[in-house]
Amino acid sequence: MLPPAIPEKLRKPLTKPGNPLGGSIRVVLTIIIVAILTSCTSPPQRLTPSGLNSHYNITSTLPFPDYIDACRQMLIKARYEENSEEKGQAIEANLPFELRPDQNSERNSSTGKYENGILLIHGLSDSPYEMKPLAQYFQARGFLVRTILLPGHGSRPGDLLKVTAEDWQRSCTYGITGIASQVDHVYLGGFSTGGALAVDYALRHPEEITGLYLFAPALKIKTVYAPLSLPVKTFKDWLSIHDDRDYARYESFSVNGAAQVYRLTQKINHLVRREGKVLEMPVRIVLSLEDIVIDSRHTVETFQQWMVNPENQILLYTRAPLPPEFTDSRIMVTPPPPQSGILDYSHLSLLLPPTDPHYGINGNYRNCLHYRPESPQATSCLAGKADWLGEVSQTNLTRGIVQRMTFNPSFTDMLSFLNH
Repeated sequence: MLPPAIPEKLRKPLTKPGNPLGGSIRVVLTIIIVAILTSCTSPPQRLTPSGLNSHYNITSTLPFPDYIDACRQMLIKARYEENSEEKGQAIEANLPFELRPDQNSERNSSTGKYENGILLIHGLSDSPYEMKPLAQYFQARGFLVRTILLPGHGSRPGDLLKVTAEDWQRSCTYGITGIASQVDHVYLGGFSTGGALAVDYALRHPEEITGLYLFAPALKIKTVYAPLSLPVKTFKDWLSIHDDRDYARYESFSVNGAAQVYRLTQKINHLVRREGKVLEMPVRIVLSLEDIVIDSRHTVETFQQWMVNPENQILLYTRAPLPPEFTDSRIMVTPPPPQSGILDYSHLSLLLPPTDPHYGINGNYRNCLHYRPESPQATSCLAGKADWLGEVSQTNLTRGIVQRMTFNPSFTDMLSFLNH
C-alpha cells in the first residue's frame, strides 16, 4: 500500500495554473524548510531503524520453515510494543506463512511435487496478514501457498528508511525459487507493490511463471509528485507520521518507501518499452477505478498493450461511466452492491472479506487517517459513525464523513472471478 494523496480540501494548492514546474520547486523548498525545522527532534523508537530488517539477508537455500522462524526472531527483537500481548498479536499478524493442500491432494508420481503453487506478495507498508483469506482460497483449490515478508516490513516503519527495491526483488526471488522446488506450476499473486514485484519477475523470468493474480498492482503511482520522492528522500524521511496503531500495517509512510516503489515502476517500464518484453501467461487483475493510490487507467492500458494472453481478464469495480477503451469484452465492470453507505471501493478494500476480525465491517480497526487527529471528523469516524464507506477522494470527502473502506463487500464474487 502507498499513502493516499492529501485530499484537496485539506491542503493549499501547490501550483499556479499553467506552472507545474514552479509547483514542484515549491514542494521541494517547503519540504526542505520543514526538514530543517524538525531535524533536532528526537523521533520515537518506531520511526528509527531497528538494524534488523532494512535489507535482504536470507540465505537463498534456507528452508522455508527456517525462514519463518528467522522472521519470527527478527520481529521479537524489532517490534516496539511494550505490552507483551499486543506484541505477540503483531508478530503473528506480520509473519510469513505456508498453507499446504489437504493430505488427499495428489502429487506428481514422477517428481513428488504438488501440481500448483502460488507465492503471495503483500504491498508497501503492509504485511502477510492481508493475504490470509486469499491464501485459504488457493489452498482449498489444491495449491501450495506461501507468503513472504518483504524487507523493511512487519517490524517498525523506521525499517523502510534504508530499504531498496533490489532488496524486495531478492526477497521475491527467494520465495519463488523455494516454492518452485515443491510444485510443477508456479503462480504469483500480488497486491499493490506486491503486484508490481510479481509483474517485474514475470517479465524477467517468463519461463518460470504459469500465471499472475494482480490486485491493484502499482504499475504507475497516481500522484504527479512520485518522481520527486527520489531527491526528497535524501533530506526528508517521512511523507506522513501517524500513531501506528494498526498492528498489521504501518500507518506512517516513509519517503524512501515511495521512492523505491517509483524505482520499481521505472524498472518495469524499461523492460517493456526498452527491451520489448510482454507477458504471455494468463493474468487476472482486480481493480477499483476510484483508487487514489495507483493509476487504474494506466493498468488497463498496460493490460491491453503488453499483457497479450487472450484469456486475460480484469474485474473492475466502479460506479463511474466508462470511457470507450474500457469496453473491452475482457473487462468485467461491477458496481458496488446496492448497500447503504458504500460510495466506492478504496485501494485497501480488495483483499479482505467483510467478516475479517480486524479490517472487516465489524472489525477492531477503522481507517480514518485522512482526518487530522482529534478533529471532530476523526472522532466520529473512529467511533464508527461515518456517513460513508469508500475511497478518500476529494469528491467523496465533500459528501460527509468517510471511513476508508478496508474490506470487499463482494469478496465471494471476486473469488469466483479468480476461478474462471
